[in-house]
Amino acid sequence: MNKAFRISFRLRNAYKANGVIYYLRQIPLVKKLIPAGAYGSRGIKYFANFISILLEIANTFVWKLAYIAIIYFLIVAMKPEDLAGTYLHAFFFLTIAGGFMNTSLFDPTNDKYYAIILMRMDAKKYTLSNYIYFLIRVFVGFSPFTCLFSALVGLPWYYGLFMALFVVLLKLVFSGFILWDNIRDYRRGRLNNDKRMAAYIWIAAFALCFAAFGVPYMGFILPAVIYLIVLVLLLGFSVVAALYLGRCGGYQNLYRELLAQSPACQISSNQNNAVQAMTLKKIELTADIESNKKGYAYFNDLFFKRHRRMLHKPAKRICVVSFLLFIVITVASFLKPEVSTVMNELLMNLLPYFLFIMYMIHPGRGITQAMFMNCDHSMLSYRFYRQPRVILALFVERLKSLMLIGLVPAVFIGAELTALVAITGGTADPINYILVFVTIIMMSLFFSVHYMVLYYLLQPYNLQLESRNAAYTLANAITYIVCYIAIGKRIPTLFFGTVMTAFSVIYIIVALFLVYRLAPKTFKLR
Repeated sequence: MNKAFRISFRLRNAYKANGVIYYLRQIPLVKKLIPAGAYGSRGIKYFANFISILLEIANTFVWKLAYIAIIYFLIVAMKPEDLAGTYLHAFFFLTIAGGFMNTSLFDPTNDKYYAIILMRMDAKKYTLSNYIYFLIRVFVGFSPFTCLFSALVGLPWYYGLFMALFVVLLKLVFSGFILWDNIRDYRRGRLNNDKRMAAYIWIAAFALCFAAFGVPYMGFILPAVIYLIVLVLLLGFSVVAALYLGRCGGYQNLYRELLAQSPACQISSNQNNAVQAMTLKKIELTADIESNKKGYAYFNDLFFKRHRRMLHKPAKRICVVSFLLFIVITVASFLKPEVSTVMNELLMNLLPYFLFIMYMIHPGRGITQAMFMNCDHSMLSYRFYRQPRVILALFVERLKSLMLIGLVPAVFIGAELTALVAITGGTADPINYILVFVTIIMMSLFFSVHYMVLYYLLQPYNLQLESRNAAYTLANAITYIVCYIAIGKRIPTLFFGTVMTAFSVIYIIVALFLVYRLAPKTFKLR
């Protein structure tokens, strides 16, 4: 088993190191510094291995720290009478929720496919050796932070060790149950990687989250003796689970079925049916969809009409919801003058909040993904489709269509906000009425251009329909962070509206220029 673990660890580390090099080479400026032969360069490989090990260490500790810290700060924000008891109560229920949602035992990952299917390693030795390593990482990752936060809430520090042990034992018990359930399903011919009960799992997880925070908020927490009883019971069940995991002999057959869902397996067998079937559900393939346009405008018009289910319905729902909110706020403002005063002050200072709202409701990221899944994935294999004239002509048509779709809810929201400013008391500077409406419109146009430009300049998807571009991921992450930071910023409408409008105009001009210069080279299959 030790030999199996050493081989699998080296394999996983090599896989991650290659992944680090690949992602670095997707960043435009860094790509020039790292040649295509970097995968065979010993020096660069050592650097990539170092990065992968750092990521492994970070993954061991960072997420555990975030998990414990979130529990602690949420409990402190509730200001309970018994801080220590409430902390233990929340940790208990949330850990149960995490126990059956994250075991990692049979996750169909690429490194498992490489080891078990391609290299024909013993599935049982591979699984058990790596699962023991996983449990050790869980204990080592949790222990420092459970001890630290136990001390912060007034518990003896060594309580943290029992809490970390509780996590390990719970995962072990659930893993034994998952193996037993998968073996049973395999024998019945209905194995589905434990996703068959996904809806029930999410309902149970929600109930446990409510038990973790909602029940203490209502003034009830579990007595301390319950935790001791559960820990003793888990010790017994974990012994049974460990014996079952060690004696079970169905690992190889299970992995043959489960690893068919691995992206690596799909690469080797070209089985992208599951991904494509999911995207095909969102489009309408009917003979009555027609267009009177010509050329690439016709091609684009058919695409957007076939995807109207995923575009028009959400836009209509947003318009209906925003209108209902508008009616409610209007009625409340007429009935209670104090509501009117508060709303007017908010509208004139919290316009940045709508940057995050427009980010959340804009369909740009989803539709660009659909463009690749249901169109460009196939069409880019034809030479004529990769011609600069074709790429730019279709970009223009797509951008116009996406702008029009995004503008529908934007016009509704902008008009309603402008009306609310007038209804709730107005503004001393009439230009604010124009800025409120124009700023919302410019936000919508900004996101339309932003998503289309990112798609054409960075085209993140490969032939297996996976997003594999680090620069694209980073750009989306920065977009989210900036929009999230805008929440709650109190900036006068006159200033924010002017700056946002000017920035959007400049960004759109620069982005379109970059597309016309670079897209013919960057828009391609990976």
